[in-house]
This record gives sequence, C-alpha cells and structure tokens, in this order.
Amino acid sequence: SPFNPESAPKNVPKTFGHGTMCGKTNETVDELRRHFVGKEHMEAMVSLLGSMDMPFLINHISENVAEKLGGTDYEEEMGGSLNDYINGFGNCIPPLKLQSYMLKFSGNYAAFEIGLKPILEFDDLKPEVFQTFREIGNMIAFVKDMSEAIDRMNTTVFLDSVQFVHSSTTAAGFAGKGLDGAEEAKSDDQAEGPFVTTMDEFVAYASNQPEAVKEPQALNELAHASRQAHGLYQASHLTPALFTSFLQKVDSILDEQGLREEWGAGRAECDDLIDIQSTTEYHRVWSALNFLFCLRESEDENGDPMEFSDHDQFGDGFAMAGSLFLHLLGQGRRYELLDFSLHVLRIHAHEQRSVGSSSFGVDAEALKDATSFVESATFQTTLHRQCAALYDRAYPKVPPSVMLTFKPPPNDSPDVLKDFVLASNMVNLKTVDLGDDQPNQNPVAPPSRPPPPAPPSTGLAAEAPSPGPPPAKAPPAPPAKAAPTTPGAAPTADAPSAVPSFVPPAAPRPSSIPARPPA
Repeated sequence: SPFNPESAPKNVPKTFGHGTMCGKTNETVDELRRHFVGKEHMEAMVSLLGSMDMPFLINHISENVAEKLGGTDYEEEMGGSLNDYINGFGNCIPPLKLQSYMLKFSGNYAAFEIGLKPILEFDDLKPEVFQTFREIGNMIAFVKDMSEAIDRMNTTVFLDSVQFVHSSTTAAGFAGKGLDGAEEAKSDDQAEGPFVTTMDEFVAYASNQPEAVKEPQALNELAHASRQAHGLYQASHLTPALFTSFLQKVDSILDEQGLREEWGAGRAECDDLIDIQSTTEYHRVWSALNFLFCLRESEDENGDPMEFSDHDQFGDGFAMAGSLFLHLLGQGRRYELLDFSLHVLRIHAHEQRSVGSSSFGVDAEALKDATSFVESATFQTTLHRQCAALYDRAYPKVPPSVMLTFKPPPNDSPDVLKDFVLASNMVNLKTVDLGDDQPNQNPVAPPSRPPPPAPPSTGLAAEAPSPGPPPAKAPPAPPAKAAPTTPGAAPTADAPSAVPSFVPPAAPRPSSIPARPPA
C-alpha cells in the first residue's frame, strides 16, 4: 500500500522545534538559505544516488566540460567553443605592457582601460564567454561540494564504527604512538577487532550446541559476513577523492583536444625572455578577461542603467574556471607576474601608502569607476589565490623548472671574454657567415679547449685551480677578415668574422623581461 503520512498538526506548540527563544532567528536563517544549495542537499543526493552511481555522474560532468572547451557537438549547437574564443581574443588584444609607476595609479588604470575596453563591444563576450566560464566553474564547485559531502559521510561512519572495527592504524593514532606504534599494531595478527572476535566466539559456542541452533546455514555464514563488515567499515575512512579524479580528468581533456599547446603551455620553457606585450598565451587572455570582468559599466547595451555587477551575474564560477586552467597549464606564476589588474592594484597600494590619495582631477565619474574597479579586482585577486591553493592541495601540478645559472668570467680582458663567450654557447659559430673566401675550417670550438688565462693580480685573493692533464692543442684558425663595425653593435650576417668579438649585453628591452626560475 502507498505511504500516507499524517497531516501536520494545526496548533503547533511554541516549544516545538527550536523553541520560543530561537524560533524566529532560525526561521530568518532558513528563509535566507532556502534558495541556495548546501551540504544538506549534497548529502541527500549522495544518499539517493549511492556510491555506485557517483563515477557515472562525474564522468557525465567531465563530458560536459569537454564539450564546452572544444567539442564538436557544442560548436554545432552554440556556434563556438571556449577554445575558439580564447584563440580569437589572443589575436585581437592590442599590444599592452605593464606601465611604469611614473604614470601613477590613474595613468596605469586609464592605459589598460583604453586598450581593453573596445573588447566589451563584442556581442558574445558576456552571454557566451563569461557564461561558459561560469558554467564550467559551477561544475567544478559542484564536484568539490559533492566530494566533500562523501568525505564527511565516510568519516562519520568510520568514527561510529571504529570502536567495533578497531583498525590498527587508528588505534595507534589514538594511543599517541605515531607511525612506529602503527607498524607494531599491524604486525600483531592484523588486529581484526572486537566485532570479529566476538562473532567467532559466538559461532564456536553455537557449534558446540547444535540442538540450540535452528538455522545452521546462517551460523556458517555469520563468521564470513562479520569479516566482510569488518573490511568494509575499516576502509570507510579512505575517501575516494572524487575532486582529485575530476581535476585529473580535466587535465587529460586538455591533452586530448590539444589545448595545452594551443594555449601556450610550455611554449617558452627554453626561452630566456618572456614576451610581455603581445603574447597569445592563455594567462594573458585570462588577464584581459578578468580586467574587463572587474570594470564597472554604467549602462547596458540598451542604454539602461546597470544595477548589477558582473560578479552578481556570473558569481564565483568565472574565477574558479579561469584559475583551474592557469593551474593545469602551469601559467599561474606568469599570471601573477604580468596580470593587468594585479599591476594596477600594486601601484594603487603603493600610492596609498606613500601619498595617501589617488589623483583623478575633477572627473568624479572616473574616480568612482576606478574605486569600483579596485574593490572588484581586490576581491577577484583573493578569490584567485584561494582557488589556486585549493587546486594545489587537491591536484599538485608542478611546472617543469629550468635552472638558469650564470658564472661570470674571472676578469674582463679581451682573451678571457672571448673564451668565456665561446665556452658558454652564447654564440653559435654555425650561424656566422664566414664569406666565400674564408672557408670554415673550425666551425665549432674543440671540446679540449685550453682554460682561460689566470686573472691579473688585483690585490684580491683568488683560489688557484687544481692541476689537471695538459690540454690538447687546438688547430689554428685562419685569420679573420676584417669588417667595419660600430662600437656596441653585435656581429651580424652582414659583417662576417671567423670568431665573433664579445659585445657587452645591452639594457633589456622594455617589452621583455628575463624569465625568473621557479622557486
């Protein structure tokens, strides 16, 4: 027969539920949380689906992420994937570099705003690009909440059953013995626990009195069932880590669709300089999108006043999705170094500490927009760092590190500097044009090149090199053809030479900075 619950009582006493004192307060809290999804809903969903269907759910969400990133089905239905938009924005963002502090906060903010604000005129920016990031971020948050709900439920079950299961590791931890005590407990007959021991004693006692046993078959299965329950509850604290598996799945999707190479991951691993002005890597595109996300728009496309900010419309999912791709691509450090919003915030913070105010002249509307941008960018920066810490803990993704070392020559004499340049592979002799009348008899420096001469006496103590085998004599090089050069100019293909002369490095270009090795 169907279940027919009793009707709710009409006259509920005041002491029912939370009581008379806390009733109104809890009603107010419940009213605020009524339209939101929380841990209660996640735990109810886990209980409803069961542990057997959770992998199916995670796999279905992963397929949706793959479609939104670059799936063919999504392109046919929606007209464009996130990969298409990222590549398109990377090509249309104007060349921008981090401005000097001499422009102050107002100048830096205005420079980025003028350079990036025309992108807001793109019709699909918010309904397609921002919305896609939001949907991917919401799926990430859903899997995270679902994984945490499973972890809480498994931990609760384990704590309820630990007194019966009595696992060796937990017993050693409760006793404060540490890992050594845990190893000793594991070797002590595997510590089956009081539940299995009691069941074995009961089965042995009942077997000696067969006349008192009505179901012998059940008695034979009781010992086996008790060990199955012991193994089930003993491993209940080992959570499945669904969130980590989901991040690993998304990471594999980037490789399957070739997005890791298209978005610039590992493109400049061996380069000594970073293009900070016109690169099309993902971290630059995301920096521009995040800057536009923090801008305050006074009017919408219809000319009506804007009542809600972008964060009110798209929530935290926008930042969660963008931060995840930064983490999986290994571009988090470059983003922190070259982010437009963070650069403006740093200058604003320094200006507030040194001067105490920001100058925008008499333009009150510009000051209002800049103040709103600072508040939004500060919140987004904090959210980005929280998401980065979350991903680092759940799915560590250590980028490949390149250690750059520089050992200066012992002195600045011409011969020593020439030997230093050739030994450090700073110049490739194969690319030097020696001319038609100068055959290249020694294109590469021999491996047994004599060591550089000792530095002249300068009054400083120098460590004497250890004696070694006599160096092999290098074959003589033909005389170089003299070519007119200008001081401070590097040798080129138009100025042939057998051995290039050393030229001190010029000052770094304003559009490039040296790559900083990861810590």
